[in-house]
Amino acid sequence: MGLSETIGIIVGGLTAIGIIFSLGVNWGKVTALSDQLTAHSVRIKEAEERLRLLEQAYAVLIELKELVKGLVKTSHEK
Repeated sequence: MGLSETIGIIVGGLTAIGIIFSLGVNWGKVTALSDQLTAHSVRIKEAEERLRLLEQAYAVLIELKELVKGLVKTSHEK
């Protein structure tokens, strides 16, 4: 085996190690992004639930407003 073949094998090995290391680093980033997306998804679901509760509370307030209007109207008629 000649010098150029030895250098080629060394360079190829280093390249392979670099690719594997790069994939490991990138996989770590992918995992971190996945975790962030999961956290955001949970926050979005919580926000949707709060919005649903607010919508229900608003509907109750509208009903109360109508009831108060009716009571005021009834009390003025007496």
